[in-house]
Amino acid sequence: VDTMSSIKDYLIKIVSEYKEARLHEEFAGHELGDLMRHQLPEFLEEKLSSHYKINDYIIKGSIGMGNWAKVPWLAIMNKDVTTTTQEGGYVVYLFSQDMERVYLTFNQGVTRSTKEEFINNRDKLRAEMDLDGFKTDNEINLAESGKGKAYELSNICYQKYYEQYYLELDAVEIETGEGVSEKMDDLKQKKN
Repeated sequence: VDTMSSIKDYLIKIVSEYKEARLHEEFAGHELGDLMRHQLPEFLEEKLSSHYKINDYIIKGSIGMGNWAKVPWLAIMNKDVTTTTQEGGYVVYLFSQDMERVYLTFNQGVTRSTKEEFINNRDKLRAEMDLDGFKTDNEINLAESGKGKAYELSNICYQKYYEQYYLELDAVEIETGEGVSEKMDDLKQKKN
């Protein structure tokens, strides 16, 4: 993994290897777990520290707890808004179950809210926030059921990327989550 020099490299590795690993390989001790839980968050902390006060953020990745997640994720949480992916709003890279799409999203936790609550909150935030440059069309496509479907419904805004498109991505946006992080700051203002 020492050849990883950009978040793009990490994302490509995940979309290239995750589906096969989830379907055919042992979960415990898998290198993708270390990559998502430790290497990528540490890499992103280092990258973001030149743009943000990194101590104000928690960066956490997951491939599941005990079993492979159908929709792995990497979340960037502003501590003034939330410290958990179970509630509140946060920036998160969501990988579709088929690994054909990665979304950079501004999402909200689904665990501690009912479906009706997070849909109402999503619609309210979409109406109140300036989301120019982001999609708010409910066309995010992660999974057919389960948490992936809940992540789709709770999504406030997103950018969609395809594996074959990575080489052409705007490096600054992908490296820093620029734009979506501004939405996090907007939410922080509304919370205070």
